[in-house]
Amino acid sequence: MFLLEKIFRMKLSTFLFFFCLLAYPQLSANLVLHIDANDSSSYDGSGTLINDLSSSSNNLRIVNDVTHVSDSDGYFSFNFGGRSDYLKLNSPPFNNLTDGTNYSILMLVDRSGSTNEQDLINYGRSTVSINGEFILTKKSNNRLRFWDYKSGYGFGNNNSSESYQSLSSNSFDHIAFVKSGTTGKFYFNGVLDRTIIASKNIVDYDGSYFYVGGDVRDSREWFDGKISSLRIYTDALSDDRVMGEYLTSQLKTEFLLNATSSGAICLHTGG
Repeated sequence: MFLLEKIFRMKLSTFLFFFCLLAYPQLSANLVLHIDANDSSSYDGSGTLINDLSSSSNNLRIVNDVTHVSDSDGYFSFNFGGRSDYLKLNSPPFNNLTDGTNYSILMLVDRSGSTNEQDLINYGRSTVSINGEFILTKKSNNRLRFWDYKSGYGFGNNNSSESYQSLSSNSFDHIAFVKSGTTGKFYFNGVLDRTIIASKNIVDYDGSYFYVGGDVRDSREWFDGKISSLRIYTDALSDDRVMGEYLTSQLKTEFLLNATSSGAICLHTGG
């Protein structure tokens, strides 16, 4: 009976996975970064190069001790140790994000128990200037904050630019930040959490600097936790699309775990 149940669950998750892909098709033309720890086309477990599965060639490189780890169910993620471990562009600049009016950042994140402030993404934070940057960070209260700056703040670096919900500890959250002009939206696991408003629309960032896992310029606020996947779109995704991305990620996870436990070959999906 257990074997039949396992076969049924695998077939059901396979059906739902492909149904979700059809119901919420990927905006491939507007996907400019996609890395996935569970896709060997993105990272096969060796070396320091992580391939971008989008068509934009924004490949990332591991710096120091970011490791590719698996949990007891065979689910992979990139583990950041909180000590100068980060990802950077393999070949700057960042491609195909020339207009920052609209974009969406989606991640599967599992934070550690630490309450330290930790940066998830730095974009445009150069060694000589703060003009043209955005930061997505986990605050000490484990809420998300997004701020950007060019000749003044757009979204401010204060609690008015924070999420209401906090990141979970020792479990993955699907988080999204969607920018549409001066409007920003935080989502947790597909559900809108908070809408924030910027004082101005910053659209021009320094694409030579893109980091995942800490404030590389000032060598601080290193991320301590796991990231399983990261996507960036040059669209302001709708509420339905964010929910669709979340459902797709959950069904893909279920499919991968069932396939792994049954000994089947895991599916690899690109951008």
